[in-house]
This record gives sequence, structure tokens and C-alpha cells, in this order.
Amino acid sequence: TVGGVTAGFSGVQVKDGVLRMVKPTLKGVDKKQGAYVVNADYADQDMKNPKLVRLHVIKAELANQKQGWSKLEAIRGLFDSGTERLVMQDDIRLSTGSGLVGKLTYASLDMTNQIIRSHMPVAFDMPTGSVRANAMTMNSQTKTLTFRGKVKVHIKKVGNKQPGKD
Repeated sequence: TVGGVTAGFSGVQVKDGVLRMVKPTLKGVDKKQGAYVVNADYADQDMKNPKLVRLHVIKAELANQKQGWSKLEAIRGLFDSGTERLVMQDDIRLSTGSGLVGKLTYASLDMTNQIIRSHMPVAFDMPTGSVRANAMTMNSQTKTLTFRGKVKVHIKKVGNKQPGKD
């Protein structure tokens, strides 16, 4: 434990100047007392640059004081312990307690403020419709999601719904 952050792992290997941690976990609290937990199947840390850790098969959970939550899954990412920022790449899946489900190819998570940003195309589905955009910012604390760049919204009709019709 260092400051408000707790880290753990189930095993360690060292090869060619790289420290591999098996099943690493990182837990902490942001500036507004929201909690986060980041797990990975394994993490590689270059001994020459110990602040940067490459994570593989990532699962992250964010929770704010208002009982809201968000979950992220990604194939790989890079965590910078100096800035407490996790940059994720490839098949990123995002879900929230309100039923929002998103797909991203690139995103950064500012763990200190629980803000997720993507400057690449995103696709989100929700119980009432869908949104596609070229960029987005999600603030877990304020429960806001802002889309930018060629935003396309599809809203499902509610009420007198006929089977098979939106």
C-alpha cells in the first residue's frame, strides 16, 4: 500500500529485465472518494522504467459515492503510476449500472478523477436507443457522457409498441 493505493499480485517472474506480475490488482480511491479496482491476467514492468506497466486482459471497476458504477474490459493497456492514467487499446467494452453498453478501440482512464476519454470512434447501446460518435468523455462522478464528432443517435419509440418495430 502506498498512499491511498493498494497493489497485489499472485506471482512474479523476471526475464530479460522485465518483471512479470501474475494476476495483478490495483485498488484505490479518487479525489471524491469514489473507489476503483483494476485487475489483469498479467502485467509486464520494465525495470528501467518502473512507472510504466503493460497490462494484459484488463478488467476495471469504478464506483462513485452516489452508488453509480462502471466496468471496463480491454485486451491490453499501459498504466502510468506517476499520472495514475491507464491507456487501453483494442476490444474495449464499457458498461454502466444504468444499462449503457459501449464498444471502443482506444480509451484513457484518469483514475484520480474517474474520467474516461476516447478520441476514436465509439458505439454505445442503451435500453432506449444507440449512439455512435467519433469521440467521447465519460465522467463517472457526475454520471455524464459527452459525445463529439459526427454524433448519430437512434432513439427507440416507447409506448404503443408493435412486435418487431422500434
